[in-house]
Amino acid sequence: MVAKHVPGVSPNRGATLATNNRLDNHARVSVPDAKQRWLALLAAAVRDGSLVKLTLSRPCCAEASLKNVIVRPVALRAGDRLSFVFRHDTRDITKNLTAEEGLARIESLLNGEFCAANLFTIGQSAELELRAGQKPRLALGQPRHVSAPETSHDRARKRLIDPKQSLWLHLLGVTTAEGKVRAGMEAKFRQINRFVEILRPLLDRTDADRAGVISLPESAGTRSLTVRGSISLIWAAARAI
Repeated sequence: MVAKHVPGVSPNRGATLATNNRLDNHARVSVPDAKQRWLALLAAAVRDGSLVKLTLSRPCCAEASLKNVIVRPVALRAGDRLSFVFRHDTRDITKNLTAEEGLARIESLLNGEFCAANLFTIGQSAELELRAGQKPRLALGQPRHVSAPETSHDRARKRLIDPKQSLWLHLLGVTTAEGKVRAGMEAKFRQINRFVEILRPLLDRTDADRAGVISLPESAGTRSLTVRGSISLIWAAARAI
């Protein structure tokens, strides 16, 4: 069995692990230039169109409001861009940057703001760990995606709640009269959808919702709720998330 060779690294540093007679194809590399090699893999994926997404996580400062960053390629009228979603405690901020700007921003974020980066392409996955007082570590693995990423900026998102068919969202100020999520309310809309997703198994076990009443189990310490009451509950819960 031949260990996977990682360019620029001695073959002895590549590791091929067998567990339960199955091959684990993750090659772990611990070298001083691990971060630069990860950035080179990212730049190559951006150039050849194989980038699916990348995530930056584990803020180096525990008190930082920015918790993680998700980057995906998108196709806009102005051209191909890298779409950044900056996820803070209370809000998400989206920015679309050119490839050059995006690569520079990612490298900057890895200089003290985030200690972990995961790259996903159609050819492989690459995990970078930046540990205080230790050498950076790069782990290469098999791809989790085998097809080219969807880059349409307006791709449909699967949601349990259709904003265009939910008048109550407009009455609560989450959507416009046309059924579009208002600017600044995107995170709230996701929170409401998440809450409904959690409640869905309970709702599926009762027929009462078809009559305009949602009944939750008594063990939950609740009583039957009208539709208006359930909406208020969802909104209150979303505000508390």
